[in-house]
Amino acid sequence: LPFLDMQRESNPSLGLRGIRFLMEHQDLLYTQLEALLQLSSDHDLHILVPMVTLGRDMRAVKEALRETAARAKTSGLPELGAMIETPAAALAACEIVKHASFLSFGTNDLTQYSFAADRENGAVDAYFDDTHDVIFRLISMVHTDVPDAPLSVCGELAGRVEATSRLMDCGITSLSVAPPIIPEVKEAVRNCSSAS
Repeated sequence: LPFLDMQRESNPSLGLRGIRFLMEHQDLLYTQLEALLQLSSDHDLHILVPMVTLGRDMRAVKEALRETAARAKTSGLPELGAMIETPAAALAACEIVKHASFLSFGTNDLTQYSFAADRENGAVDAYFDDTHDVIFRLISMVHTDVPDAPLSVCGELAGRVEATSRLMDCGITSLSVAPPIIPEVKEAVRNCSSAS
């Protein structure tokens, strides 16, 4: 953003991204929360917080949302969810879910951080495998740790119909996919449901 004094980072993927960036620039966080609260009065909306790493990230956003709602004299708060995009976030799910109504796995970043393989770097393509057992194990571990939390998946993995049944076995209840592949994914979900 041109009006921000943003320092260059030698490794932006491991720097100020998502909620880390918003916590550093809290005026932007509060501005976004105000806009989302206004929208929530007319629409059923959920807020999904990107790049959550630890429970304290979600606690800070939840407090900011409550504070913003109190200033606006808004009583009903939208549901707040956390993106699980790092192994640390998967391991901290029990803490994160104390401040979140739902969790969503960002499998592109989760894969990148699990294998230390930049998804934009062709030299490490062989390591960037979002269908590897490691990814399903992390998802399944989160479901075991927080069995009552609604879990969703976004990212390329959500649209891979060959992985649909495995994702459902890991406790995933929602998939976020590009509109053109919705019919294909719905059919894969139906086939999984009728088989069980």
